[in-house]
Amino acid sequence: MILAGSITFCDYPLEDALARIKACGFDGVEMWQPHLAKCRTPALLGQFRRDAAALGLELFGLNVIGFDWFRPFGTEAELAATLRQLQTDIDYAVALGVRDVMIWEGVRPERAGRNVLEQQCLPRLLTLLGEALPYAHRWGMNILCEPHPFTVAIEDWFAIELYDRLAAPNFGYIYDCCHYAVGRPEDYTRAIANLGHRIRHIHFADSDMKTSELHFPPGAGELDLGAVVDALGAIGYRGTISLDLYGWPMPERGAAIGIPYLKRVIDRLGLARMTAAAT
Repeated sequence: MILAGSITFCDYPLEDALARIKACGFDGVEMWQPHLAKCRTPALLGQFRRDAAALGLELFGLNVIGFDWFRPFGTEAELAATLRQLQTDIDYAVALGVRDVMIWEGVRPERAGRNVLEQQCLPRLLTLLGEALPYAHRWGMNILCEPHPFTVAIEDWFAIELYDRLAAPNFGYIYDCCHYAVGRPEDYTRAIANLGHRIRHIHFADSDMKTSELHFPPGAGELDLGAVVDALGAIGYRGTISLDLYGWPMPERGAAIGIPYLKRVIDRLGLARMTAAAT
């Protein structure tokens, strides 16, 4: 199962984006929620799923990462509103027929040191996800969190503490190669070793190791992708993986480079059957 993110094709309307994704050779797609803006009812979401299947595309996950409504570190009212919106997005993903809701964990407050992260940010996320995860579990849904260079869980100690204290089987992390290359340029593979089984999905990409939100086709950047794959092999990674080209100006050309590379990675890690089964 070769997965794309529809956010890679964010410049195109939904129908055009899916046609291009299929023409590139992808089998499945993580849906970026703004692409589905016109699917305003459960019936329309069901119809969209059938239309995607008719194109030969399986739906995998709902991407609601980076939206302004996600404010767990603000006021109590903002925290409550964040929970309500997250529950709404879980309901939306249920109607869409996917199992994973992809979020981030929140932008690090300005000048926040470890004390602030431990005493303020961590308790807020434990409260938020401590309510959202049981709600998601009732529907058989997972919540996957994608750290970014400027979010709180890019630091492994924070990500591990959050995961371990939640102790929820339907929670895990997305390791985005670009985000870790920019946020952790000296030890991005160490993060894989440290997080280990907590990683549930991979956004596979290259990077210039400087520009956040610019995902290069594999081999076109400066990231040591061989070391990344070695690190995933060392932890016995058995999750899912997708090709992420968000921000790349010519995504179809990028896919022509990236898909063969991704297939080799899937074979090397033994993920072919695991990925298909998980989706």
